[in-house]
Formats: sequence, structure tokens, C-alpha cells
Amino acid sequence: MISPYRPKRQVSNRLRLAPAVFLTFTTILCCPISAEPATALLKFLPTGTQATAISSPDRNLIVSVYNESSQLTKAAWLDSKNFRTLSFVGHDPITKLYFFENPSAALSKGIVWKKSFDGASTQNLTAITPNGPLPCTFDCWITEIHKKVLPLSLLSVSFSGTVPGPGTPLLDSSSQIIGILFKQSSGNSAYVIPTQAVHRVQQDISRHRKFVRGYLGLSLSTESSVPRIQRVLPDSPAAKAGLMESDILVKAGSFPIERYPDAVNAFFYAVPGEVTTFEVLRNSKRLPCKITPTAK
Repeated sequence: MISPYRPKRQVSNRLRLAPAVFLTFTTILCCPISAEPATALLKFLPTGTQATAISSPDRNLIVSVYNESSQLTKAAWLDSKNFRTLSFVGHDPITKLYFFENPSAALSKGIVWKKSFDGASTQNLTAITPNGPLPCTFDCWITEIHKKVLPLSLLSVSFSGTVPGPGTPLLDSSSQIIGILFKQSSGNSAYVIPTQAVHRVQQDISRHRKFVRGYLGLSLSTESSVPRIQRVLPDSPAAKAGLMESDILVKAGSFPIERYPDAVNAFFYAVPGEVTTFEVLRNSKRLPCKITPTAK
């Protein structure tokens, strides 16, 4: 199902780990517009898969997307003719975001990550590729593929020509990064990881070198047309906050919730140890509550 929050084809949330491999990439600075960020072209070995990397929101790391089955733990940066070793920092097996140390201040120039992308209608974007800017269009949000709910909502973006590689940053009209390309979906369309997800994952990578899900201790009915709480586990963060079975979720943090997939997406952004404000509907009354998720 496609809606203003959602994907069309299944995005795997499993990653098999393998021994360390190496990647090389060449810095390519593109400047057709004033605030265009610098990007780097990556080549993952031994597969030869190419992707784009860009400075992370905090500028201390670089981030890219790797969709193959091998886990990367080492990297070599090709700067002109000289190789410089990179350190693997961490990755998230759900989003396939990989983070390495930032080897050059040049990669941080022009970097402005939007805090959140909340596109509600079609709009024009620009993909920044090693060969220059490429116009594209945000079409919709995707939360389900073949009736399977995704762990977070992705953007569906269409291009007039060839879809660029994974990790390609996309800019809005204010030249702020609103997401990075996850993978081609079909034809000239692609799935894009929203900027808020990159912020969320990078926060954990910087702190823990891995992504840590926030545990709430509740489950929702997948059969209901509304996001109704089916079970609240004893002594869980949800129970301590006073949530009850049959409550209907209407908001979690900044995310409005109308359907089950909306709740799944909102839960992705729950941070262990940080208070999240929820709103529920109980007996026709909207009730606020504060939940502090724990590490899952």
C-alpha cells in the first residue's frame, strides 16, 4: 500500500555478516550550485560494487549505503594517487547505513542536513552525483511492500533518466540534504532513506557503534483498522507510563499515527533513555503520556 508516508518492493532488514573486506573511494567535489555538498565515490571490494558517500550530519563521519551481504570493517581512501586507510565505525543492518571516519575536511564543506523531511506532496529535488546534479521528484512515502510493513518509512523518488547509485544525497530547494538513496526500486524510481533516519542511526553509531532500538513493551493489533494496543507487557516502559490494552495510538513524538504502519515507523525513532510524548485515545478522550524507552 502506498500513502504519504511509505516502499513498493520488499526492503530486507536482515544482513549476514562476513569477514572484513576493503573499499576504496575517490573524492569528487561538484560545484554547479552554490551550496552543493562534496561527495565521494566508493568502490566496495571484492564485489566491485560502487556507491556514493557523504559527510554525516555531525561531520565527524562519512555515511554510505551498502546492500551486499558482506560486512565492511576496513576501508582505503584513494585521494588522487595516495591511499589513506579509513576506520570502520559502525553500521545498521536495517537501513544498511555504513559509517566510517571522515578522512578529509573537504568532505564536510557545504554539508547541511535537514533535521527532518516531512514532504506531504510531490516536489522537485536534486540528487548530487559524482558527475554533477541530477533532477528528481519526490512522489510519496512508502510503508508497505506486498502487504509487508517496513521497519521505517522510505521515500519514493523518480528520475527522468538513470537512477544513481546507493548513498547518493538528495537536496531540497533550500540545498539541504533530505535523504540518501537506498536502492533502485523499478525503472527510473528509487527508495530513499529520509534524513531523520540518518540522524537517528548516526546518533547511536557515534555513541554505541551500533543502532539500538528503543523498547516500549507494547504490541498493536495488525487486524484492526486503527492502531489499537493489543497488549502491554508488565513492568515495561509502556506499562509504567499508564498505557492500557485497547488504547488507540494517535501520536508518538512528532509522528501522527493513523494506521499500524505509522506506529511502526514512529517506534523506529524511539531513543532509549529519552522521554517520548505519546497521545492515546481512550473512551473517546485524548490522553497524553510520557514514555522513556529502554534499550532493546
